[in-house]
Amino acid sequence: MEDIKNYESMSVQEKWNILASVADLYYNSEMTQNQIAERMYTSRSKVSRMLKEARELGIVEIYIREPWERNLEYEQYFKDSFGVNYPDL
Repeated sequence: MEDIKNYESMSVQEKWNILASVADLYYNSEMTQNQIAERMYTSRSKVSRMLKEARELGIVEIYIREPWERNLEYEQYFKDSFGVNYPDL
């Protein structure tokens, strides 16, 4: 594993390689952020920021396949009727 202490001064390609490696460990190998941090000699918060950056750059894409079709009008009715304040319901 590359030394990420110099992450900020790395080339774009080097950063993408590290971000992809971190994302692979987290999403595919199902390692915790703490385990990845220990392996890479960094902090858990740094790993968290790297996972966020990987999503923002499109290295990681997350798709949620809902098993049903949403009825947005019906959802809005429930929000209004019951005072539900959840933003995506």
